[in-house]
Amino acid sequence: MPERAKRVEMATTAAYTKRVSRRHCAWRPCPNLLPASVSSRRKYCSSACVAKAYRARKKDIAKYEMAVATTRAQRGEASSEQLALVAMQPRCAHCGRTIPAGTRADARYCSRACKAKAARARRVFRQADP
Repeated sequence: MPERAKRVEMATTAAYTKRVSRRHCAWRPCPNLLPASVSSRRKYCSSACVAKAYRARKKDIAKYEMAVATTRAQRGEASSEQLALVAMQPRCAHCGRTIPAGTRADARYCSRACKAKAARARRVFRQADP
């Protein structure tokens, strides 16, 4: 009899201690878990994470397309559309390199280092020209 009582007790406690696996938000930098009551189709914890993931995907696609166009243009295999894409790519105001895809539309420099070097050069030019 005590053995049977033990089995019944274990069966009832197992029902209450059942672990519910909680899923993480699909946007990688987000540390939040999805609520337990949410649908199984839901991927993101909030609309903000949906928007951030969408912008990150668009930025990745733009970087990939630009890299492919640049590589094909260097090899001489680029189509006219790809050549136009490379030609339209903005250049750094200091060093002349192309500004990476995914930066702001009004970016003037390819990196923070170029921005600082340009500022130093302007300061030296102003001091030399009285």
